[in-house]
Formats: sequence, structure tokens, C-alpha cells
Amino acid sequence: MTNIGTVDLQLPAILCFGGAVTVNPALGFHARGIWFLDARTMVCKELAGEECPGWLIEANGQFREFTPMGKRRAWARPLKFLWRFTLSEFEVSLPRAITVGEVCERARGIKERSSEAPIVTDLRRFMGGFDKGEVVTAGMLQAWPIA
Repeated sequence: MTNIGTVDLQLPAILCFGGAVTVNPALGFHARGIWFLDARTMVCKELAGEECPGWLIEANGQFREFTPMGKRRAWARPLKFLWRFTLSEFEVSLPRAITVGEVCERARGIKERSSEAPIVTDLRRFMGGFDKGEVVTAGMLQAWPIA
């Protein structure tokens, strides 16, 4: 377990953030400035003026979804050449189980950012080897060679 603010996450986590899927250890969360203020609120360094919803799957198979809620310190945006002071705020769902079919559905519309690291393509291929109704487990994720 790794503490990311007030929430303990079992890492590495599969993270769909900013329209891309990555596999992140604690360092990846810290580099993005992701911080949980409480179990239902997350902030991070502002990536875009309009943030998109995202999700994560912890190493234990637990799923959390996050939805943009607004900005903190938006007045500081003109200073972003110095530092990203503006934070994006997200509402986070409580952890729950997720099925293979739901993971495949969520990953379907996501495009690769890099052909050298086709993470989302590999995730879809790997999940395709399981029954769609099967719940994602820690053992299943440990068998995925990327995690």
C-alpha cells in the first residue's frame, strides 16, 4: 500500500488519465501531482483547461472512477510558465470490483499515444483472454507482463 494523500492505493495502478492509459507506481502519481484530499476528492496539476473523466485500477483489482469538478487557483494560470499552480479537482468514486468486460469497454475508445509503448492495446489483448463476466483480481493483474 502506498499513501497518496489521505488514500492508500495498492500500486502499480493502471491509470486512464488525460485520455491515455499508463501503468503507474507511486512515482508516476507524484510526477503528475495527483493527491487525494479525502476518499472522494482528488487534485492534480492542471493538464488542460477542460479535463476529461478518468479511472484507475489498483494492483488488487479495485476500480475507482474520477470526474472533473473544477479548478483550484485558476487565477494563477498566467504564471504557468514558472510553475503549474492551478490544480484540477476531481470527484472520485469509492473503490469497487470491476469485470473484464467493463475494462474492455472502457479501454475500447482510447488511442495509443506511442507506438513504442502500446499499453492500452496490450491491456485489451490481455483482458480478451478472460471471460467478460469475470471480476478483475490481483492475480490476474500480476499475470499481465506490463504491470
